[in-house]
Amino acid sequence: MRKLLFRGGTRCLGTFLLVTFFSPAILATPVQLAQAVTIAQSSCDSPSIQPAGARIDELVVKAREYTSSRNREKALETLNQALDLLPSLKNVQTKAELVRDIVITPDGDTSLLEKLVALYVEAEQKEQLSSVLAKVLPVAQSLSSGYSFIKTSTLSAIAYHYATIGQPQKSLEILPQSLQVVNSLQGAEFKLIALIEIAETYLAAGQREPVPAILAQSLQLAQAFEHSNPSRKAEVLGRVAIAYAQAGEYDQALEISKTIENAPLYRSNVLGAIASQYAQKGQMEQALQLVQGLDAGYAKAKTLSDIALNYLKAGEQDKASNIFSQAVETARPVGETLLAEIITQYAAAGQLETALNTAQTINNPESKAKALSAIALLYTKAGQQTQASQVLSQAIESAKAMPDAYFQARLLKDMIDNYVKVGRYEDAFQIAQAIQGDTVDIELSKPFVLQDIITKTVEAGQNEQALQITQLLDKSDIGSRNVALQRIALSYAKAQQFDKAIQTAQMVENYGSTYFYQPRTLAAIANEFLKRGQTNRATELYTQAIQVANSLETPSNKAEALAAVAIEYTLSGQQDKASALLSQALQVAQTQEDNSYILQAIADEYIKAQQYDVAFKITQAMRDSYEKTNKLQEIVSKYLETGRYDGALQFINIYETPAEKVGLLLAIANKYIQTGQTTKATEVLAQAFQIAKTIEGPESNILVFRVETDSQGNRISATEVDDPADRGSFLEEIAVKYAQAGQYNQALQVAQSLESTATRNQLNQRLACYR
Repeated sequence: MRKLLFRGGTRCLGTFLLVTFFSPAILATPVQLAQAVTIAQSSCDSPSIQPAGARIDELVVKAREYTSSRNREKALETLNQALDLLPSLKNVQTKAELVRDIVITPDGDTSLLEKLVALYVEAEQKEQLSSVLAKVLPVAQSLSSGYSFIKTSTLSAIAYHYATIGQPQKSLEILPQSLQVVNSLQGAEFKLIALIEIAETYLAAGQREPVPAILAQSLQLAQAFEHSNPSRKAEVLGRVAIAYAQAGEYDQALEISKTIENAPLYRSNVLGAIASQYAQKGQMEQALQLVQGLDAGYAKAKTLSDIALNYLKAGEQDKASNIFSQAVETARPVGETLLAEIITQYAAAGQLETALNTAQTINNPESKAKALSAIALLYTKAGQQTQASQVLSQAIESAKAMPDAYFQARLLKDMIDNYVKVGRYEDAFQIAQAIQGDTVDIELSKPFVLQDIITKTVEAGQNEQALQITQLLDKSDIGSRNVALQRIALSYAKAQQFDKAIQTAQMVENYGSTYFYQPRTLAAIANEFLKRGQTNRATELYTQAIQVANSLETPSNKAEALAAVAIEYTLSGQQDKASALLSQALQVAQTQEDNSYILQAIADEYIKAQQYDVAFKITQAMRDSYEKTNKLQEIVSKYLETGRYDGALQFINIYETPAEKVGLLLAIANKYIQTGQTTKATEVLAQAFQIAKTIEGPESNILVFRVETDSQGNRISATEVDDPADRGSFLEEIAVKYAQAGQYNQALQVAQSLESTATRNQLNQRLACYR
């Protein structure tokens, strides 16, 4: 094998970058590359063998990201796409693991489905979840006996979610299926957990009759369970005890708690949970009697807080106040995080004055700020704005006393998010003013947070308020003001408030990186006029936008501004005018010795507008080959992300080396395979095979990275990995893709073209997975 040595750890050649960029399993490091090859060769269940599974996993990751950003519509849409593909998976292990990751997530984190349900319940749109539950249910039902625990747990979880969204009858149809699967489970602990989940779901669905028998079976398993770690035994017994309490069987729950040994902290938590169940059912005396015997401060404080809240629900104010005081004094030595939580819950129950007085006694600035911020928001909801403003100011001052700038900014951002949720944008802006300049996270920086507040205000249709907030921005931050003013102007235009839209657009200044904002904003407003048939007004604004663009003296600014107006012409369907104006912009750009920066900026705007064909043509005119290659890679990725695989094929002819061409063809073929378009995939692979055979040099190369030498220049150590861009690697990948597309014979033919017998034999072992 020929070794290629690269000091400094990376090689910036177009071929290597392209191949790495377009690899179906994009690899971050050479070590990962070596590991991936080993896995692929040893397992028929690896992601490289299951392309549909890889696509589903990709969609699930995106759905998680959408839930994290609270974009419930996109999360639901993306999860539905994943679930549409899930039934087509042939490998039962991959299918079971994907169902598990979507529905139950065994690592203790909240599952994707659970987070999505919570978002829609919070938005009072829970009926929209029926579709996703209906899609995942048959997949869970189809799992074989080898995955019984996943099957019963996912069925129980789905049933629970049906109860949550107000369809208990559907839950009751599913639960007997889950119960039937439990009987095939191996292992007492697995069976016990599954039974408790079923019992809890029956209770959530309002059906109590089957619960006693299920809990009796759970208890029998728990009592027989043995483990060297007493906490594990305690946990098993505790879950059964709490389940009995939830079912109203308090005596049995208490008897079970007595059998928890050598785990006093856990026993206290269980007794606290039983006491809370007493309180929820209105049995306050029993709850108080039980809580007085608790040793653990945390459990005791939490339980006293629950009892106080239940006294409030029962209208017994004096008793609630007395028990709340006990909860506060019990929580203080435990920690002020717990204290703040108890205070906030009491405030949420309507006891604002008492909660406020108690919150002001907290010493820790972070805990104090959290409690005061929550109380201030509750005052706002209660219509007591004067008091709300005063408490919010106290919360901000407390947050500013935090010593760490990062944690301070994160807390302030959480406070801002809470105020934005209820439409208190000016309060959110006030909080943002306290953010310091030094924070390592750009999303926690003051300019970013302020822009986010204004964006949310505009999205809510509160344009006047957004404009007022924008005018409060730092006068020297003209760029941020321009970004905000553009959003507000367009929002006015879409609301057909054209005079305000134009007035706002004219407030945009020609400055810095936002020189093109005013002409583009004017052109975008013109588009809104066009949509409503007001052609003359639209023409006037287009003309004004072009005049502003042409008035800019710096060529780069003028080019960007003209291109920005051209984009709006494109979006309005005026292609001839768009082409003419873009040509003028490109001519201006070509007058510069290095046009790459200008053209890259223009291409970026077209990419944002999803005009990838035009972005492609603009990028081709860039003189800097390195920047050109990088931008072309970005555009190709957009074609692939948006499903425009045929369009991505046009890039083949712009690349010079065979390796670059093959890398792109393999990426396109992989997408065709993931989406079930195997005929097109086969056509692309045939083209890739012919080109791959022309790659010069030895069949296999070794890349050498991270070379360390001694003082005389002798090599001490280095990392060596297979070159993913050599002829042999490409031929192997083409063969595997043929097999994934169902063309096993073609895969074998490609394998036979390998010169190395050892490589060919290894590849044939991999291909055997597809027979």
